[in-house]
Amino acid sequence: MKNFIYAAAACLALAACSKEVPNLGHSDKVDLTIQLNGLEKPFTKVTNVSSSDETAVNSVQLFVCDESGIVEAYATSTGALVNASVSTGMKNIYAVVNAPNLSRVKTENELDLQQSSLGDNAIGSLVMSGSLLGEEITSSTSRKVITVKRIVAKVTLQSIKRQFTNDELGGKELKFRGIYLTDVVANRSYFNGGVEYNWYNKLQYTPSDPNVLLHDTVTSTLAQGGTYSTSHSFYPYPNTSSEMPKGAAAGTWSERRTMLVIDTTLDGQDNYYPVYLPELESNKTYVITSFTLTKRGSKHPWEPVESSDVSFEIQVADWENGATYTETI
Repeated sequence: MKNFIYAAAACLALAACSKEVPNLGHSDKVDLTIQLNGLEKPFTKVTNVSSSDETAVNSVQLFVCDESGIVEAYATSTGALVNASVSTGMKNIYAVVNAPNLSRVKTENELDLQQSSLGDNAIGSLVMSGSLLGEEITSSTSRKVITVKRIVAKVTLQSIKRQFTNDELGGKELKFRGIYLTDVVANRSYFNGGVEYNWYNKLQYTPSDPNVLLHDTVTSTLAQGGTYSTSHSFYPYPNTSSEMPKGAAAGTWSERRTMLVIDTTLDGQDNYYPVYLPELESNKTYVITSFTLTKRGSKHPWEPVESSDVSFEIQVADWENGATYTETI
């Protein structure tokens, strides 16, 4: 099963107020316009988030660094184009979208150390970043273009089917309580990915974590043979862990792949359907087109269901594409 989700670059124009720093040894000054290319909507049916929510640009911060790594110009914008007065020469140019104020950053090294928290994101204000490295600015240069990408990944569950193979279990009430992600990376750097992680929803849903991006409450019941067809999307930070602990090891927290959990009750008893997701990358979309329930789930949200009925079909293509797969439990 294959369903690529494409996200391509589209112009997001940004106007700016620019803070100029002293000329650092260059005689020529250039009024430079930076145009940002952003991301078009993914070609996915999503019922709870609009495409404009995923492409909104509410603020931009621009950093122009000289060859020594000093921030020569810092400019901000809320729309249109970003304008900055810079000296001629080789530059590294960085753009950060929908992020907290970074105006205190004075060098590239400082910028590399800045970390974005998943809590800095919101529906309609997803954090993005992009850069142009080794760009020459001459006296005739007037415009440069930077492509920005979302730091988050996107996980979409399109439908859930109930096809219990046991007739007795098939007659019992299956009621949803929620759908959410667990073991979610909380911090990433804007440009180099970072190595120091914090985590949200360790092992299970934690209401105090920023779950507007990670959790949906669902109160429907699903009859035997029925399909729940409301689409749900979640926005985690990248997680490249390859660990997928099972059995007793799953209940002791350690770094691991992010899990999608369908939280239900079966005949009034706790009943979970947790599944490990692939390694998650920034700006990629991972789509579960059909999640089929054929048996009782597990007793805990961190305990993946062990069954030969579990199957994945995963395809990863270009950088803007993610994985599409089906899940049967």
